[in-house]
Amino acid sequence: MANIRHDVDVATAPDVAAYLRQLVRPGSRVVLDMSEVTFMDCAGLSEILAAYRRAAEGGGWVRLASVQRGPRRVIELTRTQRLLAGPDGSCG
Repeated sequence: MANIRHDVDVATAPDVAAYLRQLVRPGSRVVLDMSEVTFMDCAGLSEILAAYRRAAEGGGWVRLASVQRGPRRVIELTRTQRLLAGPDGSCG
């Protein structure tokens, strides 16, 4: 399990992107612990979805765990929870 330890927004998206590029390769299976993320905007979600697509290229996936209310709302509004859901079917 990998951690994201700060809010994921337009200001931090480049750092998150760099971290995820190192972590996620085609075929990777990665669970991102989001317990310390209280805010996420579309720029942040875009980087997570880019990592998901990279992993999926080789049959892998990226899942989210311990998603707090703010980030969960962005995921729900964009209807991307089915892509990022954990084994129990939730992003939470």
